[in-house]
Amino acid sequence: MRAYFLALLLLLNIPSYAAADSANEQAKDFVTQLFQDFQEIYNPTEANPKQALLDYYQQHFDHELIARFVLGGYGRRASEQQRTRFSELLPQFILAQISPQIGPYFAEDSASNNITVLAVQPMKKQHMMVQTAYKGAKSIEINVRLRPINNTLKVLDVQVAGISMLLAQRDLIASMIKQNSGDLDAFLEQLAQKV
Repeated sequence: MRAYFLALLLLLNIPSYAAADSANEQAKDFVTQLFQDFQEIYNPTEANPKQALLDYYQQHFDHELIARFVLGGYGRRASEQQRTRFSELLPQFILAQISPQIGPYFAEDSASNNITVLAVQPMKKQHMMVQTAYKGAKSIEINVRLRPINNTLKVLDVQVAGISMLLAQRDLIASMIKQNSGDLDAFLEQLAQKV
């Protein structure tokens, strides 16, 4: 009887293991494609790389959640107009900060082929961290945090050599707001000048 009960438990758990494997494969495929698409932007024939980067961000990143997180507690006292303006400026600002750090790894021919997906680590709220290693002129870990939304995946964070780009952007934005004595309009003007 006990053996029958254990066998039944194992059978009931098979779908959950299969679902986890399927989610892991989906995450690996997503990140592989993410890197291939990013490399395409650095193709010399790309007519408008800046617009291509913005389109890439809009397509692959969870902008709404990123904007809320990066603005942090300041978002609670921001007006709707200020939040909208911040949301418009943020993608350009993020890409201006991140692209120079990641771009060199994708500028060479077949660079995306030098990236190996190592593992997928489950996290809270069904988030996943896809761990990758870049092997080329320089070796580095580039890990991508993903969030499932409506049967698709979106990027929440990119970690380069252990440094979270999301946290770095939040710290930088908070520093800029403090430089403007907490005046969000002055901060947004400064942000607009930077992008």
